[in-house]
Parts: sequence; structure tokens; C-alpha cells
Amino acid sequence: MTTRTVLILGGTGFVGSCLREHLRSKYRVVATSRSGAGADRAFELGDAASSTLFDEVAPDVIVNCTVSYGPGLRECLDVNVRQAGALYLALRERPLHFIQVSSVSATSENRSSSDYGFTKAMGDDLLTYATAHGDLVATILRFSQIFDAGGRSAASQPGLHAWASAVRGGEPLRVFDHEPRKRSYLPVETVVRAIEHAIENRIRGTHDVIAAESYTPLELVHLLAELGGYDAARIERVDRSAAAYVIPACSPQFEVLLAQQEPLRRAFERLVSRPEGERS
Repeated sequence: MTTRTVLILGGTGFVGSCLREHLRSKYRVVATSRSGAGADRAFELGDAASSTLFDEVAPDVIVNCTVSYGPGLRECLDVNVRQAGALYLALRERPLHFIQVSSVSATSENRSSSDYGFTKAMGDDLLTYATAHGDLVATILRFSQIFDAGGRSAASQPGLHAWASAVRGGEPLRVFDHEPRKRSYLPVETVVRAIEHAIENRIRGTHDVIAAESYTPLELVHLLAELGGYDAARIERVDRSAAAYVIPACSPQFEVLLAQQEPLRRAFERLVSRPEGERS
């Protein structure tokens, strides 16, 4: 049986590097980065129309893990919309399976005030348009807050890692407590298995991949304190509101998979019980 080829765009970033490690035992995996450092190939999304990458690698599946969180709207628009759109249009006539790693932030109540969420929503719409006018088979996976107990998500989840660091170090801990709003989190190990599930089953369309558990910031901080042996009486409540967003229901195609994964509580326990950056 011929080994299928998976091309991971943004294969040296947080999710991309974890996915690369997870898939390499089963697939031929080719990872790209902008500079090529730490990757198999260098690739810029905006150069997709003139690139020979897709012909040379001949992928069966492409997973796009590239993303920009900013700073600022200009940077997010450039990567999440302009460059991503150029990629989608360059690929739309190819009968490939294309998986876009996205976020529930694209559907959040505050996406109009979030450069990241606003531009991810635009990028997802561009991909939907491109697949409606070509042969590309697309899957958009919108994940809730993705974290890594080993610290690789410190840039994308600074609040969560700051709380965990304070718990580990016995430092002062402050949390927003006005109009508490729920958040849903996923360990990166669950995320890469969901992407693998989409590859193996050639799942199409847009899917929300959401854990059953959700927490307000105060609830989560108290859970981290409990797991890390931190005195909850020291938690300082700040009368400010966290940003609001809707937590959608999990797509039925992923409910069974998520139910089979490590309990979220255990992943949070690993987060507060070992030094930042230590990998399992």
C-alpha cells in the first residue's frame, strides 16, 4: 500500500510541529516554514500561484497551520486573508483534501473587535468560496482554546500560562470576575488527533471541535489552584470583564473522538505540575 503524503504548511509552529511529530509514523510528512528553518521546505503562502512546491511534493492532503495573531490588523489581514486567499485560489482546481486549522474565535461575539477572530472569519469564507468554484475538497476545523502542558502555547494562550506559572511559583494570582464568561480549552494532543481523524475519514465541511467542559476564568483559576496546591484564598478578583464569545456545540463527527481522549482535568494538572517548557 502506498504511503500517503501530508503537506503541513506552518509545520514549525505550535500546532504544526505537534502535528508533524504525531503523523510521521503513519504518513510521509513534508513540513514548510517561511524561512525553511527547521522545516523540509521554505514556502510563503502569498507565493502559492508561482510555487512549484505542490507539483514537487505531490501531496494527498494539505494541512494549513499558518496563522497570524498580529500585532495589529494589518499583519492579521496580510497572513490570514491576503496570503491565505492567494493559496486557496492557487489550489482550487486541484482535487486535493485541504484542511484549514481555524478557531471558534472566527464565530465569536467579539470578533469585530479582535483582529485575529475577524480575519480568521474572512479567511474561512474565502476557502469556502474557493472550494465552491473548483475541485479542492476542504475541511475547516474550528478549535476552542488550544494549549500545551509543555509550554509551547505560551504565545497563543498567555493568560492560561501566566495563571499556571503563578500557581507553580506561589506568586500572586489575579483574575477577571465581572460578567464571567465561559471558555473551552483543548490539549494540543487532542487537536492533532482530530486533524488525523479528518484525514483518515476525508471529512468535509466546517466543524467545531469543542470539549464538553467549559470554565469561566475564575472557575479555571480555582481548578488550577486546586490541582497545584495553591491557596485559593490568595486569588485576587478583578472587576473587569473577559471578552465574550459563543461556545458552539461540538460537531457530531468529532464527539466520540473527544470522549476517548485524556480528561481535560488531567491535562490541566500536567500544566501546573511541571516546569514550563518541559516536554512529555
